[in-house]
Amino acid sequence: MGERYFIVSESELRELIHDSLMFCALQNEGVDNWNWYDESIQRFLDANAAPGEDEYDIAEKELNNYDVLED
Repeated sequence: MGERYFIVSESELRELIHDSLMFCALQNEGVDNWNWYDESIQRFLDANAAPGEDEYDIAEKELNNYDVLED
């Protein structure tokens, strides 16, 4: 299967880019070494993922909320 393309509004894409940049900035400054970093991620997974799933599995399921751009 080739690469799929999804339809996202401009405002949502802007927010996704913003969030990605903020996350990169925080990680670059060592937030990944913050005492509660791992616990915060685990709490998120406990609340949002099925057993054995990780954040990538959640992201994959989130793709179902978007329309696929057809050729």
